[in-house]
Amino acid sequence: MLKSNVSLLNRFFIGLSVFCLVWLSSSYPVHSQQVLDRILAIIDEEIILLSDLNEALQQAAVQLELNPQNDREKIEQLRTELLNRMIDEKVLLVKATEDTIEVKDNEVEQTLENRIQQMIDQYGSEEAFNKELLRYGLTLKDLKKRYRDEIRNELLAERVMQLKIADIDISRREVEEFYATYKDSLPEQQEAVRIAHLLLEAKPGDDVKREALGRIQDILNESKAGADFAKLAEQYSEGPSASVGGDLGFFGPGTMVPEFERAAFALDVGEVSQIVETQFGYHIIKLEEKRGNEIRVRHILIKMETGLEDEERAKEDIENLKARIDQGEDFGALVREYSEDPTTAPKGGELGWFYVAQIPPLFKTEIESLDVDQVSAPIKSDFGYHLITILERREGGTLSLENDWDAIKGLAKQYKVQDQFQTWLRNLREKMYVEVRLED
Repeated sequence: MLKSNVSLLNRFFIGLSVFCLVWLSSSYPVHSQQVLDRILAIIDEEIILLSDLNEALQQAAVQLELNPQNDREKIEQLRTELLNRMIDEKVLLVKATEDTIEVKDNEVEQTLENRIQQMIDQYGSEEAFNKELLRYGLTLKDLKKRYRDEIRNELLAERVMQLKIADIDISRREVEEFYATYKDSLPEQQEAVRIAHLLLEAKPGDDVKREALGRIQDILNESKAGADFAKLAEQYSEGPSASVGGDLGFFGPGTMVPEFERAAFALDVGEVSQIVETQFGYHIIKLEEKRGNEIRVRHILIKMETGLEDEERAKEDIENLKARIDQGEDFGALVREYSEDPTTAPKGGELGWFYVAQIPPLFKTEIESLDVDQVSAPIKSDFGYHLITILERREGGTLSLENDWDAIKGLAKQYKVQDQFQTWLRNLREKMYVEVRLED
């Protein structure tokens, strides 16, 4: 609602594109090139700089494929919309301060890590992502530092909004009135399926583990002999932080996987841990600083890569499970016992509803051919081997109260929430000191 169409990290990379560099060298339709920066708006004690708006405008315009020379009217309209969004976000931040609403450091770090992981997934690998950063003279540490405060503000604004809309409900009469008013303009229901899966990962064999353990032990011995830990990390670590000497920055409890955290928080400043095993491989950790309940560490990671034999073993195991299901054993029971997806295994593997058109091609063909309760043949992905079943199927078509009550109720509630929240936000904005300096 209050976010632009361009995600945080996408905006960063778009902002560094050639298009934006060309844009920066040309004049904006309204503002002179001579003004390097100034305060554009004041919202109580919060401010918006001209450079903030210009950066957001450049990035959004690139995303929308607007040309600064040919689409001046659309760009000015976009400028106005973005400025209003930015003011609304600042209003919510002021409200968060007034109501002493806080966001924990580990929430910020987890959100930041999730965003970065999404970008890594888009680039295909950590190596490709780090190369892209290096093209702009940046490291992962630089990126985190640049966007940590922005993510905190985003989470605070979301928290204020969530608290305001939490108690909004909708009656049956309101749903019916919404449908009567908007039925001709409601989107058609897409075909959707509710699916569950069983996941088996290809795990490294004993030989691979022994080799990785030997390597990390040799590195630990070098560290004990007095070698510089940061240089060891740069030389040997297989984690994304290797380029910055293994530095993971400050983090609080609940940020890292439990095994890593237990070892890290047990260290004294300057101390190096023994070998720690996690799902990512073998680690050595050095505690650099403590700050309140946060710590800053460096680490060296040696991964345990899977080989062909490991893949074959996982494939054989999942084929055996498929045979047991075909012979009548319960899919959900086998998922709870064997699936290696910790999030869905306790729920019988349920992943929820998905529009068929949006399912990745790797799974879509198989899913389209399945009947309800039928289990797929094993499917290999980057995560391992899957068995998938359809728990429920919903056909597409025109929405009706008789067949699609829940979907229509959801749309009606979304409309009501949006309307009430915007009214509340306008009233809140009117009560605050807001000064916009379009010309200076």
